[in-house]
Amino acid sequence: MGAFLWSIVEVSNTLLFLALIGVVLLFFKRRRSGTVLAAIGIIGFILWGISPIGTLLITPLETRFPQVKALPDDIAGIIILGGSVEPVISGYWGQPGLNDRVERLTEGIALALAHPDLPLAFSGGLNRGEDGPPSEAAVAGYLFHQMHVTNPVILEDRARNTHDNAQFLKPLLPKDRTGPWVLVTSSYHMPRSVGVFRAAGIDVIPYPVDFKSIPEWSGWSYEVVKGAALADFAMREWLALLAYYERGWIASPVPGP
Repeated sequence: MGAFLWSIVEVSNTLLFLALIGVVLLFFKRRRSGTVLAAIGIIGFILWGISPIGTLLITPLETRFPQVKALPDDIAGIIILGGSVEPVISGYWGQPGLNDRVERLTEGIALALAHPDLPLAFSGGLNRGEDGPPSEAAVAGYLFHQMHVTNPVILEDRARNTHDNAQFLKPLLPKDRTGPWVLVTSSYHMPRSVGVFRAAGIDVIPYPVDFKSIPEWSGWSYEVVKGAALADFAMREWLALLAYYERGWIASPVPGP
């Protein structure tokens, strides 16, 4: 689902839009309908933000695959999925601009530095040519150089989504490597990622990072906006899983171990 389309159906935006309509109706003396819509929007947004719905939605995704305690000896290489780079900011300021999914890169680089003999593949960021901002892959490659990564590096810069990650990266992976590839991405994103890589015939070891919740916590929050953002975020991933399953891009609604 595109970013613009999601912004239209996002729960927080929908509730705030209802509140706005209510305020407009009040301005035009439509007190009853205006009060009802404004109340639904405002109270709904507050409940969406403070309730544990975000934690309840994201925890099953984040705990679907266990954290890796030790890697096997026979590994083909390391794959880092994009989503942690802000290409426009990176291009404007001339240095890597990263977001709150940066653990994909930091943990992936840590793995690469610990296993310098393994190929390091990165997939992400549509290449818009010389006149556009750099691709995620270009920024990641620059960051690998800054961090003194000496691994053989494979950069895939055409992927627009998780399905593209697997499809575009597959022909670039060396055929002479044996064993599974270590797949590094956000924990909530791992079920969908594993599903598309399995469908592409790429054997992977899930290496989840970038956790957003703590399962033992109640999930209730006094930070309304932060809680609402988490709930929207988790809802979006569940909808993406459903869309991928309906398109036949993953074999099950929620791929697991």
